[in-house]
Amino acid sequence: MVAYVSGVRLTTPVAAQVRFEVRLAEERSAPGLVVAQVENTGEVIYLHPEAVVSNGDVASAVAIGGTPGFTVEVQLLPSAAERLRQATGAHIGRPVAILLDGRVAMAPIVRSPIGEAAVITGQLTEAEAHRIAEGVSRR
Repeated sequence: MVAYVSGVRLTTPVAAQVRFEVRLAEERSAPGLVVAQVENTGEVIYLHPEAVVSNGDVASAVAIGGTPGFTVEVQLLPSAAERLRQATGAHIGRPVAILLDGRVAMAPIVRSPIGEAAVITGQLTEAEAHRIAEGVSRR
């Protein structure tokens, strides 16, 4: 990709960042929650307005091949991992939403506290997984 600033051609590639957020969610509406739809499922959930973790909390992200499709493993910084562990520990039995570029990619039910890592699944292609991993870890 070539970018221009005030008519000057830049030869350095411009890479788009992938906006990453983890938010607590609910299965029923309540005051202050935002309605959202989980991509590729049509499921409706209700998001808490604040992200528990986001791009600035990511230590690293890597695309991992598998069957079927690829996944992305996101490792969090220690302070973010503790914040996510506490938030999800108090949210057992309810959904947690992983958002990519403002869209809910998945919303699994919390079965136990989530800590150091989040895994993004959904039969991603290799190119999609690498784009997400590279974009999520850009600060």
